[in-house]
This record gives sequence, structure tokens and C-alpha cells, in this order.
Amino acid sequence: MIQKAQEFMNENHFADVSRVQCLLRKMMSKEYHGLIDQIKEYQDPHAIFNIHGGNNLIAPTASQAEQKLVEKPADEIKKDKE
Repeated sequence: MIQKAQEFMNENHFADVSRVQCLLRKMMSKEYHGLIDQIKEYQDPHAIFNIHGGNNLIAPTASQAEQKLVEKPADEIKKDKE
């Protein structure tokens, strides 16, 4: 559901992020509120991972992981997509 909300925000540039977040907080339990707060405009919906109860749902049998983050302002990300 959070991934779908992120996709919605990316497709609807005039949508109010805070109202979408507020609606999701009312619909989902408190354990998801941190993930809901991560929803932003122009963000890859696959960047929000759900790790719950110590079980990595992305790679449950992984013995090693690497993470690379590239921070860009939203206007640069928008230009990259065009």
C-alpha cells in the first residue's frame, strides 16, 4: 500500500503529500508510520523497504548487503526522468 501511495505521488504532481500521509496513518497501524513519513515527491517507490520483525523481505537469505545512496534535489530527479 505504501509503494502504491508513492507511485500515486509520482504520477500526481499536484497531490498534497501531507494529506496522503495523514490518510495512510489513519488506515495503517503505528508500526508503518515511519515508512509513511518517507513518502515524498519524485522518489522511486522501490526505495521504501518493509523490514518487519527482523525478517528482511527483500533478500531473506542474503548473507551480505551493500547500499549506495545518491542524494539529489527533487528538481534534478525530475529532470532525469524527462
